[in-house]
Amino acid sequence: QQASTRMQKLIEDLLSFSRISSGQEQFTRVNPTGVVNEVVDDIEGQILREKAKVGIKPIAEINGDRGQLRRLFQNLISNAIKFHKQGVTPVVEISGSIVSRADTEKEFGFSLPESSYVRIVVKDNGIGFDEKYAEKIFNIFQRLQGRAEFEGTGIGLAICRKIMTNHSGYIRAESVIGQGSQFILIFPNVKG
Repeated sequence: QQASTRMQKLIEDLLSFSRISSGQEQFTRVNPTGVVNEVVDDIEGQILREKAKVGIKPIAEINGDRGQLRRLFQNLISNAIKFHKQGVTPVVEISGSIVSRADTEKEFGFSLPESSYVRIVVKDNGIGFDEKYAEKIFNIFQRLQGRAEFEGTGIGLAICRKIMTNHSGYIRAESVIGQGSQFILIFPNVKG
């Protein structure tokens, strides 16, 4: 029965990945703060079960597909809560700022086309991971922990990267083992 449940979840995640890869986005002006608040309401059961604290600071509007952005933040916030240290209250902080192209290029290490970006950070105090895996974790089916420790299919962060690509944005991770992780997202700061 457990294997059947895992297979069902895997199929659902693969279908989600496939749909997100189809490129049928409905872009509008989206308030990420509102989307994050909706996600927090959606995963209230997980938040209460783990006694997590989620802090949200205002984030500038972006052009995006609201449904994909919900999936993006749901994956990141759920992971931040799921990969917490035993005996420690999970704390997740989501914040945003507008940054220049120069600062963004310095942080990400490559040239970018827009003059400014909306930078969003999802930070946690969880178990963290070795930064040598910072790129590998975005590959489909990649897991750093065993299934016995943490449930999941290894598709969530691959979906996050695909969503960022669909939005002409980028995602990267920084982490220290035992001290938590932060996922940094940049979206073009385009008006209208």
